Amino acid sequence: MISRAGYSGRVHPRFNSESLQDVLSQGRNLLDVPGVRILESSRNRIGEVFLPDPEGVLIPCILKEFRPRGIDLLKSALIRSKACNAWRGSWSLVEASVDTALPIAYLENWSGPFLDHALFFALSVTDAPELRSLFRSNQEESLEPLIKMLAAFVKRCHAQGILHRDLSDGNVLVREEGPVNYHFVLLDTNRIRIKKKVGRIRGIKNLIRLGVPGKYQRLFLTAYLEPHPLSLGPWLWYRSIKSLFSGYMTFKTKLRIRDIVRKLRIQ
Repeated sequence: MISRAGYSGRVHPRFNSESLQDVLSQGRNLLDVPGVRILESSRNRIGEVFLPDPEGVLIPCILKEFRPRGIDLLKSALIRSKACNAWRGSWSLVEASVDTALPIAYLENWSGPFLDHALFFALSVTDAPELRSLFRSNQEESLEPLIKMLAAFVKRCHAQGILHRDLSDGNVLVREEGPVNYHFVLLDTNRIRIKKKVGRIRGIKNLIRLGVPGKYQRLFLTAYLEPHPLSLGPWLWYRSIKSLFSGYMTFKTKLRIRDIVRKLRIQ
């Protein structure tokens, strides 16, 4: 546990030290230090910061800052913060032997019953590109084993009750551990949920955000369903909800463009 300067939360016992707690107690100011690399700055901010380990060596970490607003602020009085969910989700993966960015700490800052902001820290993963980059750049001969191994990985997660509610190409990193040998790393762990059972219908629905190239989608679903054969029902379910999701994302993109046009008064 940590409780300092208005913050409360937890720290990984392997990294916990007075110097680390001193740094963590700076809270949201950590992302405003000169030289910090901001990776995303929207509703939530993400940046790379350096934290001291117990020996005083600075280690690169990813800091995600969650700032609830509007309805999310009201909901914060009733539900766990995204930082806490990220911490719990990461540990669920660690305990299930599913690779993820090692969680370092999470902190919360409250204003009465409502969450002002929350922070989640995890080790940087520097040796694994996003899945989308492999889909774009890999040669034909290596895409088939990549997709088969991806299907087996997701199937194993589902068999353990692990459901990632944003299982997208940007939240799956891939380490190439040899010729056509791939190891997967899950990110964005605040979207992890542990279920007693992930059934076939829910499991297939969970696959639609993965940008598997069209010509390999049947291979992907076949590998996911093994040893059961791919019948017409699961294939139509996958294709229909994937098409609906693609249409929804296209619609959202068009709305954003219109918003930008209006803000800039181009039309």
